[in-house]
Amino acid sequence: MPSRVQRTLRKTVFPLTVKDQLGNEVTLEHAAERIVSGYYISSSTCIALGLKDKLVATEEKIDKRPIYKLAAPELIGKVGNVGSAKAFDLEACIAAEPDLVILLKTMPLLSPRWAYPQ
Repeated sequence: MPSRVQRTLRKTVFPLTVKDQLGNEVTLEHAAERIVSGYYISSSTCIALGLKDKLVATEEKIDKRPIYKLAAPELIGKVGNVGSAKAFDLEACIAAEPDLVILLKTMPLLSPRWAYPQ
């Protein structure tokens, strides 16, 4: 039986434009099929929303976090590793071929100076 989130996604009209944490408008052409989550809280949220089958790469050390052992043991050793909030691996992220990447606003990779060089 589809989860509540999956039923809601079926009703969502795409393209869908949302605002990201930096205030940029981002348009999603379709529901994400391949998700990279660079932080355990967003990974846990994906699992709770019934999207664990969409995760293709996550933060490091998933084998040490109880949420994976309890709710998504099939992900351990099966999804890519994109490092941590302090050391995000952009190449591993790109290699995972995601159509949605979820990162923390405070990650060094997302600092406005890096994203918008002067």
